[in-house]
Amino acid sequence: MTLEHLQKARSGKWQYRRRIPKEAQERAGMKTFKRVLEATSGAALRREYGQLETEFERLVSIVAPAPAPWRPAATATPREEWQAAKTEAEALVSQGGTGLDEDELRDHLAEEMHRQGRTAVVQALKEPPAVPKHTLEDARKLYLKEKLAGGAGDDNRAAAIRLERIFARVRKALGERVRTCPLEDLKREDARAVRDHMLSSERSGGGTLSPASVRRELNVLVAVANFGLTEFDLRGKAVNPFEKLKIAGSEVGVADLDEDKRDPPSSTAKPLSN
Repeated sequence: MTLEHLQKARSGKWQYRRRIPKEAQERAGMKTFKRVLEATSGAALRREYGQLETEFERLVSIVAPAPAPWRPAATATPREEWQAAKTEAEALVSQGGTGLDEDELRDHLAEEMHRQGRTAVVQALKEPPAVPKHTLEDARKLYLKEKLAGGAGDDNRAAAIRLERIFARVRKALGERVRTCPLEDLKREDARAVRDHMLSSERSGGGTLSPASVRRELNVLVAVANFGLTEFDLRGKAVNPFEKLKIAGSEVGVADLDEDKRDPPSSTAKPLSN
């Protein structure tokens, strides 16, 4: 039986010597993995050799370059963060290393991720948490993708810009609840908070949004929430809190200024958030 990577040292003992892949050398802190064996022959030598093979593979699997960490956007939802951690964990495990079973590999990878402060990836490697529920922000992103083609084309782009402008108001009214609160847990109180914030929002021509303008913006919000209830299989389990919300003055012909109706020119519009 030929045992690779073994050489006779000057002392007369066997030495295990194996070059570490270039991409892993910096983090390993060495270019060559070297160990002197105590055993000299027979079963003891093969056993010690096998242990060193495992040690080398463990070292390489841990220090091999990890996939680039996912950098969450400000609007990233718990479900997106969960999916990103799961994907990264699976990519790390797939790099693997011969001589390691999956449980052992996951343990060592989790230790490395813990040292880097990657708590979500540690959880995905060890005890994956339950899939987070969809939120209003998840519904917005799916609506943008499915109904507005991600904002592609002039018509879709104008609608996407308007959608983002509306959700900017929603985020100011509800804060983190937009991206973290399950869609099914949004309450009528949340809807009233959005309505009241919109009614006090400034418009470009001065003053505040008219009730009729707020009604139009809330109609878009109703459509997004309904889309989410359907696409996330929540029909019959949750209601849309934005539906049939009363807005004093919105149905009695209050005049709207043109600024309420127009979308900002595409040349000055901010990039869409996905």
